[in-house]
Amino acid sequence: MAATFASTILEQPAIASLVFEFQFGVYEDVRPAFRACNELIEFEASRRNYECDASFGQAFAPTTKWYSDLTDPVPSSAFALNKWPRNDRLPLHVAIYLDAIILAFLQSHLEIVEFLLDERENTPELFERVNFENYSGCFVGHSIRRFPGPFLDTLLARKDSKGVTLLQRFGPSPDDFPGPQDLYIDYTPEKVRQVAIEAATLENATLALDLFPWLHYPSLLDDMAGRGFLPLVRSLHERGFKCSTNAMDKAAANGHLEAIEHGHLNVVRFLIEHRTEGASDRSLDHAAGRGHLEVLQYLHSLGSFRWSGSAVEMACARGHLNLVKFLMTNETEDGASYYMFRNAFKYGHLATVKYLLSRGHECVTAKMHWDLSAFRKPKIIKVLQLFLDVDGPRDAKWMKEACATNNVPLTRFLHELAGDRCHRSALGDAIAHEAWDVVHYLMAHSTANVPIEALKQLLSCGQFDIATQILGRQRKFRKDDSPLEWSSTYHYTEATRYLLGAGIGKPRECLVKIAGRRQHVTASKLLLPHCMDAAKYLDNVTFLLDLVALPDRHHKATLHLITSELLNQGRKASQKIQLSPSLTARASTLLEAGEFVDWSLALVIGHN
Repeated sequence: MAATFASTILEQPAIASLVFEFQFGVYEDVRPAFRACNELIEFEASRRNYECDASFGQAFAPTTKWYSDLTDPVPSSAFALNKWPRNDRLPLHVAIYLDAIILAFLQSHLEIVEFLLDERENTPELFERVNFENYSGCFVGHSIRRFPGPFLDTLLARKDSKGVTLLQRFGPSPDDFPGPQDLYIDYTPEKVRQVAIEAATLENATLALDLFPWLHYPSLLDDMAGRGFLPLVRSLHERGFKCSTNAMDKAAANGHLEAIEHGHLNVVRFLIEHRTEGASDRSLDHAAGRGHLEVLQYLHSLGSFRWSGSAVEMACARGHLNLVKFLMTNETEDGASYYMFRNAFKYGHLATVKYLLSRGHECVTAKMHWDLSAFRKPKIIKVLQLFLDVDGPRDAKWMKEACATNNVPLTRFLHELAGDRCHRSALGDAIAHEAWDVVHYLMAHSTANVPIEALKQLLSCGQFDIATQILGRQRKFRKDDSPLEWSSTYHYTEATRYLLGAGIGKPRECLVKIAGRRQHVTASKLLLPHCMDAAKYLDNVTFLLDLVALPDRHHKATLHLITSELLNQGRKASQKIQLSPSLTARASTLLEAGEFVDWSLALVIGHN
């Protein structure tokens, strides 16, 4: 058929002109997108992913606001393409097939999902699959479609129910949601459904359970009680769903804002009044741990519930001072355990620590393991000072956490306590955590050096002023070639520009590694001028020709990179060398024909 079309249509100019009158190649408005995909994206077969040049976003869609710089490697599955080889469908992603609906779902573009579902009536291809792969990496045939990992969780957690409604129109089956494909997480189908429902809003959980009966699982009522979804608990109870003592435990324990809004206390009362399963001895402990004073008081008033010593310990860990007071006031055995003080200090609850001390309890401070959340609290300095006042040992982790949380007052407090001798790595830690306020403080008050990785972090974040200060302090970094190789390889365009301007690194070695690779077009253009010697024109020509000869490179990309510079350096070199008349004539012919590579070779051969 193709041969017939070519012979009867394309080989007859009169008829062919009528065909081409309607369309010449690719539509003009999408040509930049196709060109960008062809020239600025490399398919890495060994890793089976696509990698973009830094300029790809602007070239592909100049008016689009991209959510990232697009330079991180993207697996084929993210574009709904099979893993290898390079797929020419990339510019269109998945065109108009069912794969496009799945991809739009996965990217939360529900407006596109709705549009494509509306178009199904007129476009039967939207019911067909082409080459989408499942999350585990195995090819999925036309009859199976699967959504990866946490998709269902994310959809049900949305603040509106539009996603659930569209999913019902799409027509999913239980097999579409295999859950995370992880060696360390073995999710059964029931667990996948449970995790999704536990993440859902009340509206989405109610709607999804009505639309998709296969979402039901044995402990559903327990989990809805734990979320505080009283209307759904009532509904499931009326439909005969079973529950266990876990329902009461979870209702007493969980305390998310949404659940509080729907009323855990009401759920607890409902379960006690309408169910016979009862509750375990952990109910009061759970309520104490989550700060539900009203639930605790209600269960305590019934007279049949008691709490264990861990209830006070959990309340101390969460900083629920009113609960701590209630529990210790109503405790039959007065006393404060080591874990009460440890938990209150560990999580930075100053008022709780002071209350425990006010009761005359002995404070044990050995073997303290501080939690990161403590260092985000505004009174952490007072907590640490109190800890030191009761003879607690100073911990090197304090400064690390001060750096991690960008806490300048805490950094100042600790630096004044111990100085550089105890915190040699503080500046490097602050840079690693991008804690720029702390970095500025330490640059002014600390003389400690940082590793080369800290300099790279500064460059990757565009902190060039601080990088300049570091280079002034640690001049050995100016002789280190690794930063330029790193920045040019991993698309840190501004860092590459900065290093080249500072004369750091070996541009030629870097360019040899990336020239002719489509994901490195921008970096190659930056490096090229710095590879040219100001006086050795013929040497420059030879270097450029060596780039052309590099194996496993995109020849067209290399030529596009070097042609202008090759012509410039070749003309300068031709003024310095004398060729034989015959070679001069041949070189002129090649130059006039635009054969710049062969012309340059003629210059090199003639000189040799």
